[in-house]
Amino acid sequence: MKHYVCHKKGSALVIAIFFAFCMLILLGAMVFRQTSTSSHNQISLLDKQAYFAARSAMQHFLLKAKLFPTELYDAVEISQGKNPLFNFTEFPEVNDEGREAFEEYIGRPNVYVKKDNSELDGNHRPRYYYVKLPNKNSFIRLASYHNPDYRFLISNIAQDIQDKKYTDPKELHSSYKPLKYINYYYRDCINYEDNNKVLQPLLETIKSNTIKNINSFDIATEEGYPYTLRYSVVDVKVKAIQGMKKYGEEAIEITVEGNAINHQNKSKTQLISRVQKITRKGSI
Repeated sequence: MKHYVCHKKGSALVIAIFFAFCMLILLGAMVFRQTSTSSHNQISLLDKQAYFAARSAMQHFLLKAKLFPTELYDAVEISQGKNPLFNFTEFPEVNDEGREAFEEYIGRPNVYVKKDNSELDGNHRPRYYYVKLPNKNSFIRLASYHNPDYRFLISNIAQDIQDKKYTDPKELHSSYKPLKYINYYYRDCINYEDNNKVLQPLLETIKSNTIKNINSFDIATEEGYPYTLRYSVVDVKVKAIQGMKKYGEEAIEITVEGNAINHQNKSKTQLISRVQKITRKGSI
């Protein structure tokens, strides 16, 4: 009888130890999962913060583009070597009624004028002359048939190919610093110190070194922020878009960057790109 009781007590002890061991494993798994989830959430939050920092850069640039459209358009044209004051409109070969809009000018082979006589001056002579763009159903206005360089800022950059002779200059050499004006245009679309210069002090978002726990941050009592947010414009380049033929209109691709650094000095960066039409006079 005593042997039976001792055996029963020993079995209960083994069961209790096994149950406690299982509970310990379960508790460890829950703690590990919670830690992993918390870490993942922090990384996801940091990604979102970096994304919204990049969105801030885009909104900053678009606001400046809205306020200073002419300066932006001119800087974009100069970056290509184009004269920003020149008309690069491509005119369709037919009018709204579907009839031919141009006819060859008498005595000037391959030079055209408007067929409806709508552009005659007081002496009944054409104000403008046109040339047909090969492989396109459109014409472009000329000022000098023999010297296409007047359309551009530098001599000898007109291409020999007739399709591009009056519309797309050769790529400019870096010695001309073609991006100088466009880079200067967006240099202040930044919210942190650059080259030891504070460009937008009121937009700086810098984390406080006194914040050790994000959950204890109180905006009413704390100085600084629980994270650092930085944004800037990385690049603005011309984008070729089919069918863009209007005067004073270009398409640009804007690339911006946002960066977020949390209280643990972990960092995430996001890039955003957007294609935007711009005009010399503002919104289309």
